[in-house]
Amino acid sequence: MKVLIVIDMQHDYVQRSDVKKCIAPIQNLIRRFNDLEWPILLVEMRGYGRTIPRIRKQVYPWTGKSSTDGSACIIKRCKREKWPLDFVLCGVFFEICVRDTARGLVGTRGLVGKADVTIVTNATIPANPHHSNSNYAWPNSVQLSTSREFYRGLTLSKS
Repeated sequence: MKVLIVIDMQHDYVQRSDVKKCIAPIQNLIRRFNDLEWPILLVEMRGYGRTIPRIRKQVYPWTGKSSTDGSACIIKRCKREKWPLDFVLCGVFFEICVRDTARGLVGTRGLVGKADVTIVTNATIPANPHHSNSNYAWPNSVQLSTSREFYRGLTLSKS
């Protein structure tokens, strides 16, 4: 089981036209996780509005954060719900909140055990359109994957 983390898909961020292209892949991830009955958590930056209705209506639980790194509120929620520390991240913005949250989640290993993170690259958008989602050095426990590769991995792991 994995936990889908949907980061900052809020009105104030989603107004950019390029951000809208990651909505469908995120909705597909949510549907897949719902079909598998795996947990999903919305993470919202306080002060930037609510998650857009097209995504919010598919997911119930949410948590608020006050910095670009949402890992503390995610870990707290996972401990309370007894969810695994195996995360799939999507949302905005790749090189800010998604990156900082991923690093925070894998940086908490000593406190909570082994945390693994997969970032679904076609379900994220960079804040700066000139950046690529793959131009960063990541710890070994952070994997980059397209949704197609991620779904293929789910199929292989079930057989």
